[in-house]
Amino acid sequence: MTIFQVAGTIVLWVLAKKLLNLLKESEPPSPSYRDDRKLFAHTWRIDDAKTHIGNKMNHPWVCRYDRHPDNSNEYLLWLRSTKKQRPETSVETPPNVLPGLDKKGYICLNACRGFSEDIINSGEHIGDMPDDIKKEIKEKLKSYRKKRMRRL
Repeated sequence: MTIFQVAGTIVLWVLAKKLLNLLKESEPPSPSYRDDRKLFAHTWRIDDAKTHIGNKMNHPWVCRYDRHPDNSNEYLLWLRSTKKQRPETSVETPPNVLPGLDKKGYICLNACRGFSEDIINSGEHIGDMPDDIKKEIKEKLKSYRKKRMRRL
């Protein structure tokens, strides 16, 4: 083999590796990840018939980073609603924060439900909330927990 053939082979290998990484990144995450924190703030539209909430076609649900305390096979998700919520227990999201979420909405931190991987995977993954919203969720949770601790 000439030096040019070796260099060409290396270039093709590097490009193929980059392409595989891009394909992996574009796949929607699955709750079957063992590192649940990677799912934090990923959002799915799940059919209301499966969640037993509402009577629309489907609601968006935002993933927490932990599993249900009573059933480790379920993931905890927050409801995202377009109805006005109390500011201390919700995080406001602007219109078009994710594809298909064309109205202003609220991630309801006090409306949390557990769903199995099958139910989540049956929904449409619509994306990952932006970093500023993730930061606000974490701050609200921290302050919410402090307030709850003071009341005990």
